[in-house]
Amino acid sequence: PSFWVVRLGEMRFTLGLSGWTANDWTGGTALDALLPPVEVDTSVADKIAHSLQSHRQATLADLQATGADDNEVFAILMRLARNGQAIFDLGAELFRWRQILPAPVDWAQLEETSPERAGAKAIIRDRQVSINRCDRSDTGIQISGLSGGRDVEIRIDADGRLTGGKCNCSHHFRNGLRKGPCRHLLALYQLNAAQREDAKERASIWSSFIFVRNSAR
Repeated sequence: PSFWVVRLGEMRFTLGLSGWTANDWTGGTALDALLPPVEVDTSVADKIAHSLQSHRQATLADLQATGADDNEVFAILMRLARNGQAIFDLGAELFRWRQILPAPVDWAQLEETSPERAGAKAIIRDRQVSINRCDRSDTGIQISGLSGGRDVEIRIDADGRLTGGKCNCSHHFRNGLRKGPCRHLLALYQLNAAQREDAKERASIWSSFIFVRNSAR
């Protein structure tokens, strides 16, 4: 996606342009399927939600002070955004509390139910995914590997977005990436994402997903 922030004196206008809507990334769980898998402790999730609600806004550093690691903080924020309780202010670089409905967070209802994401989780859990080759360029990364017994390949652009892939499974043959990646591509993508060490890049990717999720509501 492309984001533009226009400052007009005391006013600020933020515009997000994304092809994800046309590709069904915002339908069901397709957008969330592109995020790294993170096991979230509900007590930590409640603590971060309460902190954000109390202060109404927070920086990433503020939320990290709760003791959760980066990926856990971002996963919780993503869940809050899915539940209509948090947004990312791109211009101010702040996470803000914004509760649409007066309902408590039900983390059980927010658990992922996508068959492909569940399948990817099983592939990763059973250690059936590995990276064989990773080629970097100015435009992104091309990764090939073995996933769920299949030879697969994915392309990730400079923004960390999954833009293409190759797999011979039936899901990918029928849909490509239009309904989200198949479990084999997803497992390879998530393995690569979990191995990233650049916290700034990781923060940018998660924040962009939270912004797009909120804009699509």
